[in-house]
Amino acid sequence: MNSKNLLFVRPDHIGDYIIFRNIMYAIKKSSRFKDYKVFFVVNQRVKELVEFFDPDLADGYFYVDLQKYILGQWYYERKNQEICQYQYDTVINAMFARHDALERFIGSVDAGDKILVKDRVHQNRLFDAAAFDKNYMSVYDITDNKVFEFDQLKSVFETILNEKILQAKPALHLPDSWQMQINFDFDYIVVFIGADAEYRKWSVYNYIELIRYILHVTDLAVVLCGGNEESDDADAVAAAVAGKKFYNLVGETSLVDVVALISNSKLMISNETGSVHIAAALDKPVFVLSNANHFGKFTPYPASHVQNYFALYPFEYDENSFMKYKELYYNGSALDINEIGIDQAVSKLNEIFQQVGISFSSEDVRQTEAEKQSYLIPNQIKRNYGFASDYSLIFAEIMNLKQSGSRFVIYGNGSFGQTIDKFLGDACIAIVDNNSSLVGQTADKKNIHSPKSLEYIEFDKIIISLLGRENEIIKDLVEKHHVAHEKIIKFKIRQKGRYEIC
Repeated sequence: MNSKNLLFVRPDHIGDYIIFRNIMYAIKKSSRFKDYKVFFVVNQRVKELVEFFDPDLADGYFYVDLQKYILGQWYYERKNQEICQYQYDTVINAMFARHDALERFIGSVDAGDKILVKDRVHQNRLFDAAAFDKNYMSVYDITDNKVFEFDQLKSVFETILNEKILQAKPALHLPDSWQMQINFDFDYIVVFIGADAEYRKWSVYNYIELIRYILHVTDLAVVLCGGNEESDDADAVAAAVAGKKFYNLVGETSLVDVVALISNSKLMISNETGSVHIAAALDKPVFVLSNANHFGKFTPYPASHVQNYFALYPFEYDENSFMKYKELYYNGSALDINEIGIDQAVSKLNEIFQQVGISFSSEDVRQTEAEKQSYLIPNQIKRNYGFASDYSLIFAEIMNLKQSGSRFVIYGNGSFGQTIDKFLGDACIAIVDNNSSLVGQTADKKNIHSPKSLEYIEFDKIIISLLGRENEIIKDLVEKHHVAHEKIIKFKIRQKGRYEIC
């Protein structure tokens, strides 16, 4: 009997893949699809995991760089041609964060059966779901089934398959024969300081303090992992905690090596990101710092899924208050992750050490507030240097104006206008502002005038100090107050944050 073809679409991120991959095995082996060839559209970022752990999960894989697919027409068309080299009988879309580009493609696929599994929690409010949902023969909306994501997916696919899925939780296993390229003959804790979104990142300063504490009170080493995008922050941590027991591997490991590092560790510490789901699938102790985004959906892991999952949020909860916070933050959270203080984290870490059997002393070696505030991470140093360079340039340009001997009027008595006035001194003969409440007041011994007064003031140049409103102000100056274009000076921000006077 000729096999049929199933196209399964879920190009999500690493954590989503880890949660879902076991269910995908059940789909492929199910009575409904066991005679199908399965083709899986996945995110480019999980390719290493797929090729190492799951080469037999599908009969063919299509790896998609999601950002390029959504934004790049050439990439979009090329990927679609690659996917459409086969004819498909069934298409299943289980991509929760829906995008017009992906939906248009699925709508164009000539398949007899199209199934959509959707969760409106992740849906962009501008997305026209009603229009695209019409492309599917069956739509399963799991939004109201507010449980942990693995259980949510397991439940809906049991309905689609009309049979039980035996897999009880996400699981990941390294082959016994696997030899990690990086060999450590000592015990260690793995730490991840990055995340895909800024609001999910606990302060690097806090991580520095936590790592210093670990290195002082335990005999364990600390291994820092993550992607190249965290290299500056990782360098800052390395500089602050330098020692024989600290290893900075950020940007230097494959995803498979990351799995192996976590698997062989005594504990993993991380923001709520893909590494957490890897640790949970490996059933390794994990300590998570989270702003409670999607509380109850992605975090915390149910006790039935992992034994040693520990988390801190900007609030404390117990069994009685769990449902309250789940209702508040299941769909998302705007809480500040840095409401979690270093004292809370150290206290929780001590509890974790006791629970997982890590020996430690209780001496506190954290930095004083003065030491913390005197230390800057590389990203902050770059921002400071950029600001200093920009400020020096604009100062030099204004000094050149002052030395030209011209008479200047400043348009706008905001903070920038007042700064320019201080620099120009007597070269500034007047300030004008369209805010009628300011007119008649005095700024640095100069009266603030209405723009109407410009026809009575003898000046050579007028400087627009209200950045971002230049076009409307120039139009007003030229058309209403008859100021010549060549008398108008404006600031222009060039690329890389540099200033220019023109």
